[in-house]
Amino acid sequence: MTISKPHQDLHIRKMTAQDVTVAMNLKNIVGWNQVESDWNRFLKLEPDGCFIAELKATIVGTAIGLKYCDDLGWIGMIITHPDFQKQGIGSALMYAVMGYLSSGRVKAQKLDATPVGFSLYKRFGFISEYDIERRVGTALKMSYPDTIRAFTCDDLKRIIEFDSHTFGVNREKVLAALITENPDFTASCVNEHGTLCGYITARAGQSHVQIGPWSADTSESAEALLRFILSRLHDRSVILDVPSINRTAIDFCNKYNLNYKRGFIRMYKGENKHAGIPKKIYAISGPEKG
Repeated sequence: MTISKPHQDLHIRKMTAQDVTVAMNLKNIVGWNQVESDWNRFLKLEPDGCFIAELKATIVGTAIGLKYCDDLGWIGMIITHPDFQKQGIGSALMYAVMGYLSSGRVKAQKLDATPVGFSLYKRFGFISEYDIERRVGTALKMSYPDTIRAFTCDDLKRIIEFDSHTFGVNREKVLAALITENPDFTASCVNEHGTLCGYITARAGQSHVQIGPWSADTSESAEALLRFILSRLHDRSVILDVPSINRTAIDFCNKYNLNYKRGFIRMYKGENKHAGIPKKIYAISGPEKG
């Protein structure tokens, strides 16, 4: 494995709330969609897993590690300032965040790679799992069936249990935060027996509303949920990150004029024994959270 040697003046440290403004500026430079509340959520849920790279007291990079459970940790927000690339900053951040997750004896680590970052992660031993398509469009008001139920607090436990099945592990702390912060953009779908068979949520981003996670047992439930969220977000710009392996999800994106923008590659390192059911995942929560 050939890894760039870090600059001698590079320092990796824990992120604090005082770093959020600079982290946002760095994120804006690379054109990502996260907002301050995303950084603050990371710091609240996983304060020891948030890292900053400083070069001569200038913040030049970020990284986040989330421990979902003993079986899985997630790596995200690996950003290096474009003016400071090829100086080992990304590698140093990866060592820090991977070390943090490994210290918790996490059996597998995953991330969603941009094409730019793919070669770095491959050098660290990450293996491709499947491709993800980013889809972009404008939400339109439309009807949806009465099987869709607006979110109530009583639904949270059932949604988390359903997500654990489709995603592969329990990610309660992150999912509960996303949903309770955005109850008006969350809904579930129930069948004729009252059993939950899908859910969807969304949250505001810098330039687009991010739709996801969006999971369902059937294509009918999935489309009903999509119609709900598009109606709820009508006239707003939206993005979805869709597993390419779910061809039905891709078809729905085409049907509702959600157009391809760019791709990601889901990658893993370690024991990928809890891969979930990608064909029931219609949109992930975002590359930084899976």
